[in-house]
Amino acid sequence: MRYAAVFALTATLLAACSPTPTNTAPTVTLAASPASITQGDSSTLTATVIPGTGTITKVEFFDSTGTAVGPADTSAPYTATYTTTTSTTAGAKTFTAKVTDSNNLSATSTPVTVTVNPAPVPTANVRVVHASSGAPAVDLFLNGSTTAAITNLAFGSTSPTTGYTPIPAVSTTVKVSATGTPASAAVFTSPAFTPTANGNFTVVALGKLTGTPAFTLGVFPDDLTAPSSGNAKVRVIHAASTVTGVDVYASAVSAAPAAPAVFTNLTFGNASTYASVPAGAYKVSVFGTGANPATATAAITIPTVTLIAGKIYTAVALDPAPTLTAPTVLLLTDN
Repeated sequence: MRYAAVFALTATLLAACSPTPTNTAPTVTLAASPASITQGDSSTLTATVIPGTGTITKVEFFDSTGTAVGPADTSAPYTATYTTTTSTTAGAKTFTAKVTDSNNLSATSTPVTVTVNPAPVPTANVRVVHASSGAPAVDLFLNGSTTAAITNLAFGSTSPTTGYTPIPAVSTTVKVSATGTPASAAVFTSPAFTPTANGNFTVVALGKLTGTPAFTLGVFPDDLTAPSSGNAKVRVIHAASTVTGVDVYASAVSAAPAAPAVFTNLTFGNASTYASVPAGAYKVSVFGTGANPATATAAITIPTVTLIAGKIYTAVALDPAPTLTAPTVLLLTDN
């Protein structure tokens, strides 16, 4: 009995000297890569975990509102993907990671930030032709801006004088004001149009501010696909309101115009397709639709037009300038 009592006392003393082990919680740190992205891109959230006394059962990822970013990850490496769209609000986004172990102990990381930058707005390339002979020089304002995008554009001229100007490829309205007057004094506001991203367009001011046909803006897509070897490409935009439908002939400089016409029955406010023609010098004659070029008088004659191989042209038929009596043609190089 004496020995049993000694053993019992010894066990009691040992138990008192050996407290029950305390469970320790895991720890977690979080990193985001990349930490700066553009709308439509993604960032990977990676949690680095140090276990406590328990086994790691899951790692969860949350945004600043407490919404989970993907499902919980139950095995290393512990990651989640934050994915944006083009409509995601730009700005700083914060995220945390929460680790939980088999002892139901958990820890939350210090927040990390992912910066979402606005996606670049796609652009289209535009040039503007003033083809309204009754209108003064004008300024053009885009999408409610009070700063003119184009200033002092006179009849028969183009902005820019060569090439194109990039504008955002978004729904676009144009206000037209007499040069030097504000957008609020616009004499015309266009319906909205959306140029195709990366496309090329010729915008033509057509018609008359007073009278008929009414003033409007025509938007014409330009095809800059290269012509075949040895050829040029050409099209016509009919902006001469005093001329009805027309047929367009191209002949040798010293020859009389003869069938077939290059373009037929082209009406006001419309553009022809592009025609591929051999490079060289031509006389261009424009007749009313159906007229016999051998007996009729041309509405417009250009004695010599030289087309260069590989080049693309747009010919804009214009009303007579204020000091002239006959329509004319403005020849633009598209490429």
